[in-house]
Amino acid sequence: MAATENCESYHRTQTRLLEIYKIQMSAVNDVSNRRININRHYLIVMSGVVIIFTAFTQLEGKPLDLLEPLVNYFHIATGIIGCVISSIWLLVTDSYLRRNSRKYEILKHLESELEYAFLSREWSTLGSIKLRKNYRSLATIEFAMPFAFFIIFACLYVIGIIQMETHSVLKVFLISIPIVSVSFLLTKLVKNNRQEKLETSKLRKSYNSSD
Repeated sequence: MAATENCESYHRTQTRLLEIYKIQMSAVNDVSNRRININRHYLIVMSGVVIIFTAFTQLEGKPLDLLEPLVNYFHIATGIIGCVISSIWLLVTDSYLRRNSRKYEILKHLESELEYAFLSREWSTLGSIKLRKNYRSLATIEFAMPFAFFIIFACLYVIGIIQMETHSVLKVFLISIPIVSVSFLLTKLVKNNRQEKLETSKLRKSYNSSD
């Protein structure tokens, strides 16, 4: 009788944990889908900025004469707008990736209570540690697109500054702005990555101690 009750209790626990696992996995997929949609929206916006810039540079004749006062500053304005949007895109992508990473850690701990460890088994099928590292690093590819746009618009901004008729010292100062911005972004992303690893390590230790 006791064995039957223990068996039923075990199955109820497994069923409850499995339902929680499904809800958490659904939340992970929801975050991933939102990240994909956000990346798509930012890509559309950046493509729109590029199209507007290209159309403006193709103007000839009277329309260009009317807009001549803006021509000298259009490269700079477009570069600033593109760099700002790219920076926001980078930070939003980093935030979503770190959020998903934390959710996966919760899933991995939860599945340790289940009869079958889905994520751990899937991860083990990747083979060697080197191959797993390559698979894990694929997430960083999402940073490539906004960072590439940032570099393109930074170059456009620098070209605009060089074409300006102003003092050379001021030019050097203005040109240094995107360089400082890139350094700040990279520093922040590296800091976030280190903090994520530290917090993940603490989270795993807390799970192990509670077990």
